[in-house]
Amino acid sequence: MLNGKELIKGSVVVGHEEGNVTQHGVDIRLLNVHRLEGTGFVPAGKEKTLLPKYSEVPLIEDINGKMVWSLMPGYYMVDFVEGCAIPNNKMGRIVQRSSVARCGAWIYSSIFDAGFHTNNMGTFMQVFHPTVIEFKARVAQFYCYDCTEVGEEDLYNGQFQNDNQRNRG
Repeated sequence: MLNGKELIKGSVVVGHEEGNVTQHGVDIRLLNVHRLEGTGFVPAGKEKTLLPKYSEVPLIEDINGKMVWSLMPGYYMVDFVEGCAIPNNKMGRIVQRSSVARCGAWIYSSIFDAGFHTNNMGTFMQVFHPTVIEFKARVAQFYCYDCTEVGEEDLYNGQFQNDNQRNRG
């Protein structure tokens, strides 16, 4: 597993704040929240996944003048300020910070494959208990493992490459 300094030095995580480099990863900040609405479809074979419709959860101003999301229990797509460029000998993941779990939400990602790159990482958050999160709060951590090198022809080049995960149904 790489430490935070190695992730930054290798340009695996981009757009980070210096103070967000941790022992085993990089803290990442919440940029957008979307609620899933509608039905998605995961096909067998090589057809593209059909995503459900998403609606943006608006930021609201709290009593202290801070911009926040007030989230009710449910499943949300979340985007982060930070992006990534996964080299051919790494794989990455996102997990929530303990403060988010203690407030009643869970963030966890699928694998970020070798060859995947995006300007703003994204994943999903399950909210179990009403939770308020401030805009650009550090809610998750990106971490990365060394793996066997993947050949150029086998690097990720799927439907969500180059920020296409933002093209919501």
